[in-house]
Amino acid sequence: MSLNLRAGERQWGIYHIQNVNAYGSRLKGWMKPFNGVATKYLANYLGRHRALDRDAGSLAPTGMLAAAHN
Repeated sequence: MSLNLRAGERQWGIYHIQNVNAYGSRLKGWMKPFNGVATKYLANYLGRHRALDRDAGSLAPTGMLAAAHN
């Protein structure tokens, strides 16, 4: 599905274009220090970022490991 910005479409269901752009920006900024990741480990990096983004860094190390597998 794509949005037609010229027609004024900015939202598709619960996904708003600004939310998607903001998440992409946070993800790129978070991954920059890693200088790229191997595709083999990409799911692990994305899981860690998702947990940090969702819980704002409030997880203990054991909670972080558990959340990364969800």
